[in-house]
Amino acid sequence: MTQRIRRQPWPYRAIDALAAERAEAIAARLAPWLPDGPLLDVGSGTGHNAEAIRSLTGAQVLETDIADFHRRGPGPRISRGGQIPFKTGEFAAALALHVLQYPADPAALLHEMARVSRGRILVLQTVGARPAMAINEWVGTPGAFLASRWIGYIPPRRCTVWPRRLFPPSSLERLARGWGFKARRLERGLTWGLRDDLYALEPLR
Repeated sequence: MTQRIRRQPWPYRAIDALAAERAEAIAARLAPWLPDGPLLDVGSGTGHNAEAIRSLTGAQVLETDIADFHRRGPGPRISRGGQIPFKTGEFAAALALHVLQYPADPAALLHEMARVSRGRILVLQTVGARPAMAINEWVGTPGAFLASRWIGYIPPRRCTVWPRRLFPPSSLERLARGWGFKARRLERGLTWGLRDDLYALEPLR
């Protein structure tokens, strides 16, 4: 007797569809800038971004995060004590996709990314006017996390996406220099009406 596969509840399907659509747009923007070789998605979250990059480019994409609440793909290796759990120079590039607003020490995170990457660090970061940014970061991110946890879409993990900083226009270049990196903006874009810029970061020599 064939066992019927239980369908996911409609809220799960709706969230998955929105997250997949957003991830596909992100993957399409990143694709022209990705080098050949394995990639690391740092702060991979639900796994939708890594899965979309794999699907579009065929690249090997590994994931790391400080908690596991993935919904797509194999899931992350857990980063503890500020250490990324991979070898030095293991990746052709490291990706930080809407991540730098969260860590207490973004400089330490970026230097760890530089350690495991033998190539560039690609950063996709929302920048813009403070009122819109605050609404996006406080309502759109921890709000979405807590709502997803409440309905059971993600496991009952503590919220790891409380924003610690906002990025007004052109601030990332200035902040990156203070963190020990040169940031070069590769392109400007929009995600759901907010400006989303793509940068390549390299350690200052």
